[in-house]
Amino acid sequence: MKDLLGYIKKVLVFLVPFFVYLTAYIVIDPFMVIFKYNDFNKRSYIPKNRDYVSSEVYLMNRETEKYNSFIFGSSTALFVRPSIWMSYLPDTAKVFSFDASRENIIGIWSKIKYIDHRNDPIENAVFVIDYNYAFDKLDRENVLFVKHPRICHSSWYNFQYKNLLKIFDISLIRSLLVYALTNEFKPYMSDCLLNERSYINPVTNEYTNFSIQEELNADSLRYYEIRRDRFPERSGTEREYRQQITSDHIKMLNEIKRVFVKHGTDYKIIIAPNYQQISFNKKDLEILRSVFGADRVFDFTGINSISDEKSNFYDGLHFKPYVGKQLLDTAYGINLLGGTEASIVSRP
Repeated sequence: MKDLLGYIKKVLVFLVPFFVYLTAYIVIDPFMVIFKYNDFNKRSYIPKNRDYVSSEVYLMNRETEKYNSFIFGSSTALFVRPSIWMSYLPDTAKVFSFDASRENIIGIWSKIKYIDHRNDPIENAVFVIDYNYAFDKLDRENVLFVKHPRICHSSWYNFQYKNLLKIFDISLIRSLLVYALTNEFKPYMSDCLLNERSYINPVTNEYTNFSIQEELNADSLRYYEIRRDRFPERSGTEREYRQQITSDHIKMLNEIKRVFVKHGTDYKIIIAPNYQQISFNKKDLEILRSVFGADRVFDFTGINSISDEKSNFYDGLHFKPYVGKQLLDTAYGINLLGGTEASIVSRP
């Protein structure tokens, strides 16, 4: 008996550091995924799961704000901003950006189904999808891309477990401790932390990165010089991405269409341009247009006046907000040139 008690005591002593660590993690909640928050701008130096943030802001505000207009899509959707899109909509529109990093059709479908099940209106919708991620598999491993359990009907335990494991990353712990003690960002921290000033609008969920624009304004040539690896030389010939849409995807697309018909939604689907000038697959494009209508789907991939100019992009995939406005102008049939043709043409 004494041997057993001695063994239990040793085990408990051994586990003390873990329980202290676990308690500290829960109390501090570094990734802001345990407790409820009114403002996700706190601890902006710690990368957050954008899907979780978007979902939490929506769940927190849906009853008071009564959203009826939604932007769906991946990180490229950040640059089709609510503050810009509002000008294309009726005065009664209440806009929310329901974007997520590396969003795909499963995430979009889950969000639309959830909104519909809550009997919230969907009067206007814009999809901003990428040529490659839109119909890719869900990333269930990277904690920054795991879906919000309530919206996607997945395991809360698994979600919290993956976040907990992240805190055992030695590089992250080191970066967090040094930053907390010195309030200075060191070069080695860039793999774990963010060194930028940004803001998430607590109502519309619009994300603004002030630091990147300040860097461009200060010296745009240097901005692109230090990011040369993100802008490789291009062949100048058309390249088409592989076909991705499966029968399961088609079922989801048809469900989304039925929800839109039910709500009388005015919707636009924008396939975002990319600096690599890779085209969205033509067969997949035909499927999207057959489900949603050719007049609702706008493909800006491939070689065009947007992708030709490096200055239109922050990196190989993310275009600048003024480009987002140009895409909306085309989708809503607004001609900036005052002529008979639109200034940017969607791929036929």
